[in-house]
Formats: sequence, structure tokens, C-alpha cells
Amino acid sequence: MEFRLLVETTDPLSQPSLVLEGRHWALTESLDLKDGEQCPQFACISYLWGSGREPHALFAGLTMSTRTRPSLAAAIQSGSCNAFWTDVFCVPRAGPERQSTLEHMGYIYSCATEVIIVLGEDTFSVIQKMMRKDFISESDLQILERDERVSSVWTYQEIVNGGSVRFVSERHAETQASIGISSFLNALGYGLWRLEDMSSSNPFHALRTFPKLNALENILVDWQTESFTHRSALNVFSSMSSKRNADPANYFYAILGVLTQSPQQLTWVGQNLAEKVMAICERKNDFSFIYTAAARDTDPRQRWRPHAAPVPADGAVMPAVLRPIFAWHYWGEAQNGHYDATGFWLHGMTIMHPAPSVEDDGRKTIFKWLHQPELQHVDDAVLGSAAHAAICSVGFEGAAAPIMTTEGLIFAMGAVRKDDIARVLVSNQIRAAMGAPGLVQIGDGDKKQYEPCIFIGSTVRLRGDGDSVLL
Repeated sequence: MEFRLLVETTDPLSQPSLVLEGRHWALTESLDLKDGEQCPQFACISYLWGSGREPHALFAGLTMSTRTRPSLAAAIQSGSCNAFWTDVFCVPRAGPERQSTLEHMGYIYSCATEVIIVLGEDTFSVIQKMMRKDFISESDLQILERDERVSSVWTYQEIVNGGSVRFVSERHAETQASIGISSFLNALGYGLWRLEDMSSSNPFHALRTFPKLNALENILVDWQTESFTHRSALNVFSSMSSKRNADPANYFYAILGVLTQSPQQLTWVGQNLAEKVMAICERKNDFSFIYTAAARDTDPRQRWRPHAAPVPADGAVMPAVLRPIFAWHYWGEAQNGHYDATGFWLHGMTIMHPAPSVEDDGRKTIFKWLHQPELQHVDDAVLGSAAHAAICSVGFEGAAAPIMTTEGLIFAMGAVRKDDIARVLVSNQIRAAMGAPGLVQIGDGDKKQYEPCIFIGSTVRLRGDGDSVLL
């Protein structure tokens, strides 16, 4: 990995440099990031390029964003460091060095003394308004929802890997203010709470209207409550589900940056980034990637495993392998499993079977989660339709007909006939407020297949250690 920093220089004529805040800045030679004596304390600067371009300040013949200079100026004015890392200057232009640096961005951010995220003036003003607990309208929240920073694939790794994270305005010289991440989280929580209050306490209204802001809130909660090693892959995929980038490869690089900060784990032969992500998860004994919406592998030995589709060459479609079957906030460090001579074992699972109807505890959990008490006494078909409509409104794209169990409803990714179901496996290790992810086993023996699913219902049976099951 090539690691260079932008630092002040007293000899601007000896190398390309740019002038900011009356000082000349140039790139260092490649540094050893692990060498505390050679590598100074530095800040990572994150900002959105936007569409405006101007000649590159350091590399002749290239262009850079018109936001680069004001963003750097804001970071210099507000930061405590005198060395900076930002992609437009510090990521190599091409070749293996560029790929390696992109794969190690999570590691770079984790080593930074601080992370400075530069926001547009309108976005920064709305956050300040929420911090003051002024009246917040849907129009205010739409400003944040439309902000490209909120939907950027890089946002997650920048926040969760950074030790000290602050938000500043592009016009920092005028505002002279920065916002810490805890203050940002409290302000965003207040804004979404106000929206929920205005919509008769229906959380699905906020989720439908502001999916990116809700995902951002989950990211900020991750930063506040968990170290990166305590974050399941499924929760990462879920928080990244609304993130976008013109280059699908960047989606994978950002995922890699969240899943691991270890340079050694990223040594790899081959270009299939989806497979690389799953391999890193397996090394961490986290198989929660099985709860993604991708088609299963056709290899008879691992039909439970998602098929690692390559990144499309045209950049138009992102592989489904990293899309959770249902994007929600999950807790639990990992979905454990292991291989042995008999096959693959999944740990911490509860086995469920189809039943004629959902019992009272399951029904109570469902209508409470949906905030629809009128569903308490409806028949199972109406209950299933209401639950399906709700989860589809926030991104579920699976089969409409639920599988009834005594504990609740199972929604599989693909349509499954009740008579073909051998068993339903629901995770005790990865949980959500309304249930947990799982797998539906179809058939048995050499013909068995698996569909990922989401269980919605009573979680009483999921509170123990669960069983180890051979897939």
C-alpha cells in the first residue's frame, strides 16, 4: 500500500504544491503507516466532489473537484493536525497501488488522529438547527436526505473507523464551528423523532420517507456503541444498503474498509471483490453474509452459500451478494459456523416448522412492531398481508406469501411451497427488534436447497444459545 500525506513545505519550488491559507502544501514520499516516528499525526478529510471540476493542483493534465480547496481550507482551519490525507491527492492514480490503497482505506482512517467530514452549507445549517431543537420540518430533513454525503458508500467506513470524528462546513471561516459525532447523533435523533411525532408515532413513515437518514442514524449508533470487531457483516450490509457510487467496485472497497482494519487480511489473488468480502467474513468466523438476497451457490456442498457474482463491467448493477434480505438494524457480533469432514455447521440456530396459524405471543409482537393494534384479532391471511406490505414499503423484495409458524411469520426471498419445506432455521446470534434472519431449507439429502428469510414474531425461543445444525 502506498501511503502519502499532504504537509506544509518550505521549499515549494522543488515539487508540485498548492497554496492554502497563505501556506504551501505538497505530498510526502511514501510513508510507513505503522512507524510512529516516521509517520506524523494526521487528519483524514472527507468531502464530496460534486460535478464541478478545475485543473488538478498537483498532477498536470488531471482535474479535481472545485470543492477540494474550500474543503481543505475548512479542515486546516478547524483541525489539530498539520498533515492531511485525502483521496484526490493521496490515492495513487492507477494500477495495483491504487487498488491496494482503496482496500486499505478503513485501516488508514483507523490510524488517523481525527476525521474531518466537510458538509455543504445548507446541510450544516439544518444540523445546527436540530442541535438548537428549533422547529424541524420535513423540508429540513429532505435537505439532509438529498445530501450526497448521506448516501455515499464511503460514509460508513469514514465514521465507524475514525476515533475522533467532527463535521465542519465548507465555509468554516464564516461559521467557526464544528460538530462532534455525539452531537450530530443527538441532533439527527431529535429530527427523526420530531418527524415520527408529526406522523402519529408511525416509524414506517420515517423509514419510507427518509431511508438514507435512518441508515445514517444506524451508522452513528454503531460508532457510539460498538467497536468495529463487534459489528456483524449483516449489520454492515444493512447500513450500506442505501449507499451508492457510480463505480460498483467502490461499494466493495468501502465494505472491506468497515469489515477489517488489518492489512494482512487483504492479501488476495484475483479480482472477485464479492468473494473477497465473504472470505474475510469467514476468517472472522462470521457467516452472517448468508442472510443476503443473492441466489445460492449451485455447488452441492455449499448450496447455503451466496453465489459470488463478479462486479458488472458496465457499472450499472451492483451484485446482490451484499444486499441484506431485509435492511434493518441488527445486533450480535457474528453468525458463527465451522467446517468439518461432514460438511458445514451453523451455530446458534432455532429450528422452526410450518404451522396452521400464529399463536398469540407471535401475533402480539407483530402488530406492536407494525404499530397497528387493529391487527390483533384479524385472521392470519390479513396479518400476513399487512406485515408484507410494511416490510416491502422499506425495501423488502422477496415473496409475498408468508410461512406460518407458531412463533410468527417467515418471509423468504423466493417463493416456497409449504409441502417442500424441510425446516426453517432462525438465528439466535443475529437479532433485530422484530425477529431475526434465517434460512428456509427446501427438500433434503442431495436435493436440498436454501432460501434466505426474515422471521417476524416472538423472540422468546431465540434468547438461548440455540443448536448447531448441519447444512
